[in-house]
Amino acid sequence: MHALLRRSRAVLTILALVLSTQHAAAQGHGLPGAPARVGLTSLLLGSAVHDALGLTSAQEARWVALGASEQALCAMLEASSTTLHAFIDAEFAGGAPDLVAIDAAVAAAHATDAANIEALRVQAVTFLQGLNTGQQAIVVSAAVVQHQHQQLLRPIH
Repeated sequence: MHALLRRSRAVLTILALVLSTQHAAAQGHGLPGAPARVGLTSLLLGSAVHDALGLTSAQEARWVALGASEQALCAMLEASSTTLHAFIDAEFAGGAPDLVAIDAAVAAAHATDAANIEALRVQAVTFLQGLNTGQQAIVVSAAVVQHQHQQLLRPIH
């Protein structure tokens, strides 16, 4: 029975870590709190693209807000992961964890994190759509270069 509890705890801890890592990775943070980025938000917040865009003062204000939202998302994902891990640890501290409660907590954290990630994605798309055609072309060009670079880094099978 103790072996089963230890194995269940290990499986659930790994599951929680994977889920929290996936949520963070969805915005390019890799592990919670890490600075690496991917995707549209990355392109828009990258300094080279920012410098090339020649933003108006109104666009600049929206760009700054997008960056602040990304930082807030990173903090929310980190807090979510910490809270989830604390809950799981507390459940296992008593020796008889409520696996249904743990599963529900993981699902709730996943849903909340996904909603927060989606909100940032929508903000990034809205920002992109607010750029003029020339500015959008700069972002597209940056995406092409990024994609080509990623293709070069992929392992050859």
